[in-house]
Amino acid sequence: MPDQVISVAFDMTFPNRNQSGSGTYARSLVAALEGTYNEFGVRRWFERPRSTFNGRTARQLLSRRWNPSEESARSVLAAAESLQELGAT
Repeated sequence: MPDQVISVAFDMTFPNRNQSGSGTYARSLVAALEGTYNEFGVRRWFERPRSTFNGRTARQLLSRRWNPSEESARSVLAAAESLQELGAT
């Protein structure tokens, strides 16, 4: 997907983004999702409650001030990357 789509997802998903690597994190997260979902699916992925996140959404886990090295951010990225292994849609 073009950079414009990544910036839209980045802006919608990370309102409190910090300057310590969150841009790289966001691009990695969206890239992992793009391997499985279309643009609409990528956006919806952030809003869907997941058992992996104890019924919370990725957006909820990343909505407060967060750091890419925090456990919640690592679990969101790991969940997105695991979809590529499963071939989920």
